[in-house]
Amino acid sequence: MVDTSEIFTINLYMKYATIPASVILVILVLLQKRARPNPCGYTRPGLVVPMPFLGGYEDRWSYALAFGSITGILINVFLYQATSDSTDNFFCTGPSSSNDTSLSTEICNQVWVKSLLLQAQSLVASLVCAPQFLCITTTYKLVGSVLGFFYSTFWIVFYIVGAVRNELDSEPVIGNSLLLRDIPVILCFIGLCIRSLWAIYKCYINKRFRVQRVENLVERHQVDHVTALFRPPPAKEDLAPEGLVQKVKGKAKAQLFPHFKLPARIICIAFVQVIIIYYVGVSLTGLGIFSQELIKLGLASSTGNVTGAETTILAIFDGVYVTSEVAGLLSSVVYVALFVINYRVHMVNIYRGNKEQYEGTSNITPARHLAASMRLPGYQIAYTLWGLMIIFIMMFISLSIICYGIFFLTEFGYLKSVIYFLLQSLSVPLTTIAIFYLQVLLARQFLLQPKVNEKDKEHPLNVDNRHLYEVMAYTLVFSNLLVGVASALFRTCKSLVLGLIFLARLDRCLLMRGFESMDPGYMAYVGSLLVDNAHNHPVMRTFCALLVRLTCSPQAKVDRGIAYLLEPAKCGTNSRAARRWHLAYTLLKNPDLLPRRKLAMLLARSADDNDNDQGDDSDADKGYSSSASDTQAVDVSMNVSKSGEEMEVSLHSVLRLA
Repeated sequence: MVDTSEIFTINLYMKYATIPASVILVILVLLQKRARPNPCGYTRPGLVVPMPFLGGYEDRWSYALAFGSITGILINVFLYQATSDSTDNFFCTGPSSSNDTSLSTEICNQVWVKSLLLQAQSLVASLVCAPQFLCITTTYKLVGSVLGFFYSTFWIVFYIVGAVRNELDSEPVIGNSLLLRDIPVILCFIGLCIRSLWAIYKCYINKRFRVQRVENLVERHQVDHVTALFRPPPAKEDLAPEGLVQKVKGKAKAQLFPHFKLPARIICIAFVQVIIIYYVGVSLTGLGIFSQELIKLGLASSTGNVTGAETTILAIFDGVYVTSEVAGLLSSVVYVALFVINYRVHMVNIYRGNKEQYEGTSNITPARHLAASMRLPGYQIAYTLWGLMIIFIMMFISLSIICYGIFFLTEFGYLKSVIYFLLQSLSVPLTTIAIFYLQVLLARQFLLQPKVNEKDKEHPLNVDNRHLYEVMAYTLVFSNLLVGVASALFRTCKSLVLGLIFLARLDRCLLMRGFESMDPGYMAYVGSLLVDNAHNHPVMRTFCALLVRLTCSPQAKVDRGIAYLLEPAKCGTNSRAARRWHLAYTLLKNPDLLPRRKLAMLLARSADDNDNDQGDDSDADKGYSSSASDTQAVDVSMNVSKSGEEMEVSLHSVLRLA
């Protein structure tokens, strides 16, 4: 067996990394200036921000590399949370022997101490990982790049030393799996080192070692989004695709939304998920090889040699294990892609005002939405790990029961009897399913009204033969009782299976409508959407940038990232735009004028219709249009007279002047 105490674990990394991480944190905090002096009159130390979670459209892939480099620590925290093993962490070391009853070991084994130590372990992990992000966000680019380079090099050395030591101290299968498992993390650290060197080179070339970081009021893609809103929609003939390739391209283009840009946190979450899937895949592969060797040793020790039946058992294990692993990995990769795509689609729908999907969360307070949005990164990573493992275990258990059951039944000659028994047992649910679909067929053929048009896909939802419907509804009450029993069992099984399969999908609620607030994962996703919409809506950001542009200096425009916006065209006080603005302002301040303006617009429209209808050649058309317009004018006048407003002529004149 493997002596796990000799393996170079991630806890050993964290114990050594807390010292340089604390030093880097202190340096960057002392360099950071406060926006306002503290009560003592000093402007330092200041608060440093590891990563912009509200927006963050710059250095997105740098943050993704930083998140990828801490994947090992994230999984370590997840394992401690999942196993509640707090006797071997940063604060408590594992017992030296099974009979170790020291005071520290007894204290660490207490349940309430374990919960506190798990949270303390999470805080230490955040401290160790903070320098990777602080070196990117700091305004002192030269200092941050140098510190980030040395800190990343420190981790690369520890990972390489740990991989070599694990290779020497453990079995080859485990050593190789640990080495392959850490390759993405090492590559992320190498990418951060290259980025730091490039930043140092740019500081040396530009002779600029510190930047004045001011958040842009609006991003270019947000301005492009607002600009696209003012463009006329394409013609229908331009939207009609000709072939399959054009349809696929059109569908992909509609899903991509060219004027939308994913924020940094979403890219980081997806990037970490992919690395974690690879991490778990390599670990499962090593575990499968190790388990296969154990099964071979067990079979050889029981029989002395491996026979044909035992070879079949090993082959079944290999097939089941590989199939389950591939199913779990592929489903997780698909869920990551769907998470990125659906986040984009849902954000664009919220931009357009389509929030019907989130009506079940309307009773949630803003404080809960804001708190839930901060849980999304951690929840998404944890749910991905749980979802992958659950799918793997479900597939492995199900396929093992089926495959080994068929194998052993065949070996002992009971396969035919079991198949015959299953066919007899399945006759009841099969009969209920047949009755279910028979009712659908009878309803389509004899109960629904005929199609209105031959091109319609379905019949209208109207009963054509009411007497037959009532007779069938009464007759089938007793048959549907049996169908309902089987349907209830199917519903329970489907809910259980689908709930476990789609556990990793936070963009879909696993509970019924009205109970969305009881799904914490879905609430974290919805909260992130709503917070992102509140702070990064393109129309709001562009409008604010246009207002600020009118009052700030040219240098302030450059600092706020709005220098590229076009200056407004000069217009007179009597221009059409000025009149419309004054009209909108007047109606906003005087809401009582709104119904009177509507009346004036209707009267003007009816008068224009009368003028246009006088030039028609058809007397019938003349009479119909004039009577319709007269009726409309009379109805409007009656409505206004009922409300006591009798200023049609004067308001009509004011409207014409405006």
